[in-house]
Amino acid sequence: MNKFIVLAAAILVVGSGCGKVEQVEEVSVIRSDVCVPVGNQVRLTFCALTYSQLLSHPDAFRERKIFVHAWAIRGGGDIFLYPSIDSFESGEVYASLKVEGGEVYRGFFEYMSRRPELEPVRVKIGGKFVFNEGRGTSSSVIKGRDFFIFGRIELDEFRM
Repeated sequence: MNKFIVLAAAILVVGSGCGKVEQVEEVSVIRSDVCVPVGNQVRLTFCALTYSQLLSHPDAFRERKIFVHAWAIRGGGDIFLYPSIDSFESGEVYASLKVEGGEVYRGFFEYMSRRPELEPVRVKIGGKFVFNEGRGTSSSVIKGRDFFIFGRIELDEFRM
């Protein structure tokens, strides 16, 4: 009889722990429609984001003033931004942004011209993002070779 009571108690203890367990998995989602506004002038207020957010959700930032950290490289008379030095060194031109603009661009180009060509420089860049549609879009030429780049940024501000 004692064995029966011990066995029944063991079954109750084990059985009470065997209910359906719902496992909740925490998922981190980057919301592309939310950005951190930076700037202290109305004309120079940007949407601060990571380069990864820009690559993942380009439509969300199309024609918006953005602010990103990037690696700038001067080559072929132009300046391009890359998300990392590894991206530049491995030739990921499809992840690059061509820097364009007026007076601010001239100052940036002058600064970059004091450095050796193709030497990466860590920068903080603000300007209007223009996304290149479609894989077949050819938008830049280096050493006579036409290639696809991710987009352009019309420069409003730069910092080292």
